[in-house]
Amino acid sequence: DPGGCVALCREGSYMVASGTCLGLLDWETGQVEWAAWLDHDKPHNRFKDGKVDPTGRFE
Repeated sequence: DPGGCVALCREGSYMVASGTCLGLLDWETGQVEWAAWLDHDKPHNRFKDGKVDPTGRFE
């Protein structure tokens, strides 16, 4: 799935939402460590946008 949104997480690492998955992208290696998935019982739900709030939480 194409990326829905990307946010800087820490130096060299980004939070990426893609389709039904949320993960950490290592910019140097291009590897993604998938960490969370949307509800499997709702196949039409997808990540399409996101942002980091003032306290650093990814929404």
